[in-house]
Amino acid sequence: MHPPRDPAPSSATPEPSCALVCTRCGAVVAIDPDLRALAASAASRNGFEVRAPRLRLFGCCAACRAGAAGPLPRGWGRA
Repeated sequence: MHPPRDPAPSSATPEPSCALVCTRCGAVVAIDPDLRALAASAASRNGFEVRAPRLRLFGCCAACRAGAAGPLPRGWGRA
């Protein structure tokens, strides 16, 4: 199973640099980790120049895990 693509950016709502994305309902929650420091450290260790630091963590939101969107896919279990 492939994670969904990031939602298309809109000029009205800037895309968060870091987000949690629900693979069931598509909910996107912006999070605020220190991505610049993480990107700089990883880039330095691996000889990269980061031009667009973005991080997406894919999973299942609380509403979907609670069953609001129907049964979860096989193997997802409940937390």
